[in-house]
Amino acid sequence: MQLAAQVPNGCDWVLVDGNLEADSASRIRAHAQGHRALLAVTVMPGPQAQHAIRVCKVLKQEMPHLPILWGGYFPTQHPELCLKSGFIDALAYGPADDSFAHYLRNWLVDEPQAVPGILLADDPAPILQKPAYRHPDELPDLPYEKIDMRPYLNTNVLGKRCLVYHSSVGCPFFCSFCAVVDMANGQWKAQSAAKLATNLFALQDRYGMDAVQFFDNNFFVNRNRCAEFADRILQEKRNLAWWGEGRIDTLLNHFPVATLEKMQKAGLKMVFLGAETSDLETMSLFQKGGNLTPDMTLELAGLFKKIGIVPEFSFVLGSPDQPLEKLHQDFEFIRRIKSINPLAEIIIYLYTPVVLPGELNDLAASHGFSYPTHLEEFAEDRWVEFEKRKSATLPWSKAQNHRLILDFEAVIHARFPTQTDRFLKDWQRLTLRTAASLRYRFKRYDRPTLVRFLRRLFKPRQPEVEGFS
Repeated sequence: MQLAAQVPNGCDWVLVDGNLEADSASRIRAHAQGHRALLAVTVMPGPQAQHAIRVCKVLKQEMPHLPILWGGYFPTQHPELCLKSGFIDALAYGPADDSFAHYLRNWLVDEPQAVPGILLADDPAPILQKPAYRHPDELPDLPYEKIDMRPYLNTNVLGKRCLVYHSSVGCPFFCSFCAVVDMANGQWKAQSAAKLATNLFALQDRYGMDAVQFFDNNFFVNRNRCAEFADRILQEKRNLAWWGEGRIDTLLNHFPVATLEKMQKAGLKMVFLGAETSDLETMSLFQKGGNLTPDMTLELAGLFKKIGIVPEFSFVLGSPDQPLEKLHQDFEFIRRIKSINPLAEIIIYLYTPVVLPGELNDLAASHGFSYPTHLEEFAEDRWVEFEKRKSATLPWSKAQNHRLILDFEAVIHARFPTQTDRFLKDWQRLTLRTAASLRYRFKRYDRPTLVRFLRRLFKPRQPEVEGFS
């Protein structure tokens, strides 16, 4: 949508959503054949990269003169592999707020010129320099009226007609396991509270939206912006539930309780928060920045319980050389969170390297980890699982450690089924809780055969992979 907003007047465009289209290649082919066309593809790591690789490779074989431009997190992380693939002609390196529009204008008039932020496959020495983000208030409005919005109004735990929305870009922190760092390099720019409220209220009036998920990398950076946004919702008496991502130390240290209570009254239902670990040494390795400590996580869990906001705490387990005793320490810490706030959601990821310099990546490399040397390898299922942070075959991990993490995850998610799965019936929740109850009580997590069988049978959703339902 942001790319489409940059297309000049008089130039037709079609948006093909690879997440929704059953056969996106056929749809692209139908629009491109017989026309002078350009294919621009936004690619995230994981399933999107797998799909984009397969589709673009086929289209390039069938239509060799169709220019294919990639952008997004994946090509920014792996520019050399993309440019050497043989089916990608160019890529947007980093934010494409201006570079895509410049590239498109040159293409329209057949005047190829070097564009900052665009790397060309036939350039022997591309310059790897990322442009800065433009301020979101300066970007053109998204052309919602030109697409069918019905597939994007989802019913989930937040509401009956929930949309997703980006109100800011980047993040001011440099966590060593986060791909946002490579894209943003510490930048954070946000829509003003006034523009954010104006846009959301217009979407609500037009589409009957009653909930929004903010897919910002870090929504709660600026306290005044969040407070003003909540004020505008309350002043307009809008019925709007919302969810966003933030940092524990920011919300605890910089948001007065009165502001948190105001946001809850204005519809804030859940906040996704990176707790990561209970170990200060590992926290330092993760380069979380700020002054986050495990005690802050426990304090915020209790505070949110009193206020009525559900915290989603994510943990990154299985980092290189993590000893078994620290793994059990993390398990005990998670249990303490649940004892303080039983409604707290627990999200568990297996540590996955990202393309960033630093001690953590050096440690992973010392264990023999390396990325694929050919782009097509990222279309293999094992690399998709890797990018989803679910791979249990990383070279530094002892097999029993990663198996134990996955076993613990199965037990705690059965003992406390996620509130974000509206399709899971009450009797299924009770069955899962019962099956996991004794294991959780006596801390027997290994090989939970019955729990795994029930999870396969009931298919509860995994919000960290599948989102809300």
